Amino acid sequence: MKPPILDWFHIAMRLQHTRLTAANLSTDDPGRVTAKATIIAEVERLHWRIWNGKAQNT
Repeated sequence: MKPPILDWFHIAMRLQHTRLTAANLSTDDPGRVTAKATIIAEVERLHWRIWNGKAQNT
């Protein structure tokens, strides 16, 4: 049996789930607001890079 293969589309979809989860993080103090914004920005950046074929730092 072959191991499962993840392609860019399915990885990008997983990142969308991660972004939605991060969007529901608590913002009850300023540190959490900053952390939430950072997580969402980084997930969106990674999603864009994978979706647009820019996964490597070149």
